[in-house]
Amino acid sequence: TFFGRSFCGPCTCSAGEEQTYIVSRVYNHTDALALVSCAPCASGRFKPWGGFGVEDSCPFCPPGFSSLPGATACFDCPAGSFGGYEFSECASCQPGFFSD
Repeated sequence: TFFGRSFCGPCTCSAGEEQTYIVSRVYNHTDALALVSCAPCASGRFKPWGGFGVEDSCPFCPPGFSSLPGATACFDCPAGSFGGYEFSECASCQPGFFSD
């Protein structure tokens, strides 16, 4: 049981947002995660659901897709470009290569 609270934060984050945390030292000198705020998903990430739970971060868009900040879904990269895991935006193919 925690005794007292030192701050308040949002109960849940909306779709397109992820929870940001700080680690705080509690009375018995153990670390505890505390929800501080909600932040928009970064480019190349998305979150179609809101609420509080295990999946609170924004996963990467799958290969061939990207997203804008705060996205609830990913979009197809246009022909001649690619995107996906750890790419924040669709990138053009190098000369001599293609993507459809």
